[in-house]
Amino acid sequence: MFVNDLDKKGITPAVSRNYIYSIKGYLRYAGIKIHREDLKENITFRRAEKQDRDGITIQQLKQIISIAKPQRKAYYLALSSSGMRPQESVQLRKRDFDTTKERIMIRIPAKYTKTKKSRITFISKEASEYIMPILNRIKDDDTKSRMNALRIRIVN
Repeated sequence: MFVNDLDKKGITPAVSRNYIYSIKGYLRYAGIKIHREDLKENITFRRAEKQDRDGITIQQLKQIISIAKPQRKAYYLALSSSGMRPQESVQLRKRDFDTTKERIMIRIPAKYTKTKKSRITFISKEASEYIMPILNRIKDDDTKSRMNALRIRIVN
């Protein structure tokens, strides 16, 4: 059968499915109707195999941080120790950081999060050493008090 041949050729299940639906569309155009139940009964697509993605190891993170510039170190350490997403971190404002505690607390507003729910996170003491100079450089009343320093040209 056609789908089996596609499998043997190494075509992914998603592409096989697209081929079948394209053929179905052409047949419909030609005046031949194929019902969904007929497709379900006669054609079975193999399931796509999902591989577990591995994160970077502590050793790899240390290597990256060891060669990074100080601002980039702040960025990497803040992300890795807090669990923030990159897009969340670059939207933060100075007022979102609470430096009065032993560890810096970050309030991530709901409008910046993927789930649209605000949350609180903390960064490590090591990350704090790199973040504090950046926070000290930004003025409290600055209208552009967004963490542009953390926005570090990710794409150089």
